[in-house]
Amino acid sequence: YQRRVHGDEDDEEDEEDEESDEESEEESEEEMEVGLLTEPKAKAKSLVLTEDPSIDPAVFQSKWSQLPIAETMRVRISCIPDEDQLEEHMAESRITCLASGSQAGKTKYYFYAQTAGLEASYLLSETVVDGMATVSTLKVDDPSCGTAWATVLREALSSF
Repeated sequence: YQRRVHGDEDDEEDEEDEESDEESEEESEEEMEVGLLTEPKAKAKSLVLTEDPSIDPAVFQSKWSQLPIAETMRVRISCIPDEDQLEEHMAESRITCLASGSQAGKTKYYFYAQTAGLEASYLLSETVVDGMATVSTLKVDDPSCGTAWATVLREALSSF
């Protein structure tokens, strides 16, 4: 935005242009808000997790390399955990740690959970803790579980 300072007529035109631009922006914002309100919200699938999930490390690795990324998320935590503390905390939410390790001040965890029921599916996560921030990459056997898995993991991490 540049303002011309040549004469009174130019100033009046600039003011009119500014008012017109502001009105257009307000209309656009209103349209966007209305559009957001009318879109249906996807209902997250409710997950029931097994109390004691198990997965063979080779199966985890195979699934991890084959499954597409369901979601990537960032979560802030209230303190810097040591590996055992975080693993125990996650276990309270029925999320198990398969492996973890630290390098260069960051700790990487491979978490998993398993849905209960006849058609149980695996929920996988690679979570990197860097200070009080986490970045998790999530993968799932059943694509309909992706959002719910993200919610469960986010709630478990954010309550730490």
